[in-house]
Amino acid sequence: MSEIKVADEQRDWSVPEYRARRSISKATYAKLKKAGLTPKETTIELPGFRLVRITAAARRENDQRIAELQKSKESELERARRQAQLERAGRLAAQSPNHISKNPASVQRRPRR
Repeated sequence: MSEIKVADEQRDWSVPEYRARRSISKATYAKLKKAGLTPKETTIELPGFRLVRITAAARRENDQRIAELQKSKESELERARRQAQLERAGRLAAQSPNHISKNPASVQRRPRR
């Protein structure tokens, strides 16, 4: 029997394979799926058998959709809001009397062995 070799990017992937190749955890994938930001899953069901796959076309469509979302104006505003929030939190933490820079005991270092 002859095997037909298909390029890795052209064949269907399982959900765990998709997550591994995109470096996405189960929890993050679940959040993305709940938000409708995962590729369309194709399910093959037979008695006692269920196979879920993500096709190459579904991955391409999802990549395009994500790229469009990242370019949107709301995305830019959200990034700016998060950055401002992080900067504000950093300034407040540095002003705290409990900050590590204001603790004289933390300045001393132990000698090397």
